[in-house]
Amino acid sequence: MLEENPQEHASLAASRLKGILQKLATFVCVDVVDSTGMKVDEAEEDVIFSFLAYQKMVEDAFGRHGGQLVSISGDGIMARFSNGQDAILYATDLLDSLARLNANIQLLKIPFKIRIGVNTGQIYFDSSKQMATLQILPSSTIDLAGYLQKYAPANTAWISQSTVEQMERSVPGVRKDHLDKKFGFTIYSYSGAEDASKPPPKRSSKKKILIIEDEPGQAYVLAQGFQAAGYETEIAFDGEEGLLHLKIFRPDVIVLDIGLPRMNGWQVLHEIKANKMAPGVSVMMLARRYRMEDIERSFAMGASGCVRKPCELRHLMRKIEIVLND
Repeated sequence: MLEENPQEHASLAASRLKGILQKLATFVCVDVVDSTGMKVDEAEEDVIFSFLAYQKMVEDAFGRHGGQLVSISGDGIMARFSNGQDAILYATDLLDSLARLNANIQLLKIPFKIRIGVNTGQIYFDSSKQMATLQILPSSTIDLAGYLQKYAPANTAWISQSTVEQMERSVPGVRKDHLDKKFGFTIYSYSGAEDASKPPPKRSSKKKILIIEDEPGQAYVLAQGFQAAGYETEIAFDGEEGLLHLKIFRPDVIVLDIGLPRMNGWQVLHEIKANKMAPGVSVMMLARRYRMEDIERSFAMGASGCVRKPCELRHLMRKIEIVLND
């Protein structure tokens, strides 16, 4: 048996710790409650639309509060914030926005419910590796955020005492909840807005819908359905005609087929958005193939959504109501 050399042991430990940086940070873990059950017996396009709307809600909240996305697992996310104040504001913003998502936007029978965990503590970065961003090492700070998320009640954020102690100012609705006996710290909570069940506001005036669709049968069916619901409609049968109607008719919403003659739907959408022809208009794309790349491209180019063609009028009508009330 070789005699242990204390100096060599200390040198080895020091070399392993070289490049490890320490920093105080706040982590937020968010997950959807029973997302699998929400999708049962629902139309595929409604599931896709609703969960994309949820993802957009999460991303928009990032933009308002400056978080950095760390990881995604299924419908769950983990984000990092530089301070507890922004993290708590992000969590409360998400819960308040969720009320509006359920009342006015998503199409599923079961409403979205989420659990949120927020914790602040020391984390460690490995700066010794040649990477564009520093690698976050496993930490009890992250584990505790996940623990709080896992056991929080539905539509509630559980916030650690260490996070609340970092707050520069109080956040309305955040209250002391209970003492966690397992880890020995006080948990604070926020349970979101009270008005999740409020119906969407009614239209105050007659809205205009421009249908750009090259198949007359489909176009007339849509136009008749919209007119019966109280909308004013016009039809264009190709992309160039559609842009002309846009300037004259000035619609609130455009229902735009992708597979158009002369100018396809993507080209028309680019003209509308890139040249700011109608800054306030919402565009709903119609896709016969209805692939995931069509949905993603629609949102990326500034459309409000994408539906399968031929579409069920009630689904399209519901989505148009959503964008008009947004």
